[in-house]
Amino acid sequence: MSVMKEFVILLGIYFCFSLTACDSNKSPSESTTKSDVDKVLLFSAIPDQNTTELEEKFSALADYLSGKLGIAVQYIPATDYKASVEMFKNADIQLAWFGGLTGVQARHAVTGARAIAQGE
Repeated sequence: MSVMKEFVILLGIYFCFSLTACDSNKSPSESTTKSDVDKVLLFSAIPDQNTTELEEKFSALADYLSGKLGIAVQYIPATDYKASVEMFKNADIQLAWFGGLTGVQARHAVTGARAIAQGE
């Protein structure tokens, strides 16, 4: 199984559990609001290629994930490696394609953060 396919499967499982956990906090009397419907999964990646290539590659991934997960997914470009970790730390994004060091930095900065897929 390819790394990308494993990533999508794990991501789908993770978000199914995450969305279920979020919904369980609502009382039965609460109705779904417009903000619940308009939620967007924001993700970024370390800028290891030029911005045009990254935008093309990750916008296509966002479209693919959106179709597979049934929610809106949007790629947010990072200006540098540190910025990708800061966006994750500040909850400006919920997911990131990190490298080895930035992945460790992000998991250290955000309690409960974990890697859901990793290359060889």
